[in-house]
Amino acid sequence: MRKKARLLCLALAVVLTLLTGCRGQTPQAGSTLGPYELSQDQEELLELLGLSGTVGVVAFTGPEEATALSIDTYVLRDGAWETTGGGQLSREEAGGPWEGLAAIQSREDYSIGLRLKTDGVASYTSGEAAPETEPLAWSLQFLDQEQDITLGEPIPVALFLYAGTSSLHTHALSDFSDPQAFHGEGLALVQAVTLTFTA
Repeated sequence: MRKKARLLCLALAVVLTLLTGCRGQTPQAGSTLGPYELSQDQEELLELLGLSGTVGVVAFTGPEEATALSIDTYVLRDGAWETTGGGQLSREEAGGPWEGLAAIQSREDYSIGLRLKTDGVASYTSGEAAPETEPLAWSLQFLDQEQDITLGEPIPVALFLYAGTSSLHTHALSDFSDPQAFHGEGLALVQAVTLTFTA
């Protein structure tokens, strides 16, 4: 199992490096983050590596005054978000836009693989999560539209829902701010990932 996890982590690192090498997107004015648009070749590479549908990539241009970037994973327990992992990048001083990519990967053991690429690459993995019951349906949602960045405000970039029944009600990423929105739906596991820029 560890060997497979290492191989998946290596594959994700290769994909993130390739994505950065062929970025080709015009930087947006202001501080925003949004989905990274994959080319056909990049989509085929993800499929070849067995990562299609389980990985989301976000491109960001952080605020000039930001000096730290946190990526955090959560699991919903008893109606509240509980942090399960993540990490932080920092830069010595503010000034100039902070551009980069974040890759989020849902794994078979319900852990979440995270990679951040700015001036360098950082890699994190959340702890494994145990669904309350065996999931029969699931939804892996990644950020699909551009969002403005506000310093100190966590921005949800992924939401993973697992249901113990064959039916599943999907939720918007914005429901992260209202954990009670998931109450009473018989979900076996709910996970989220956020990015936060701070000064």
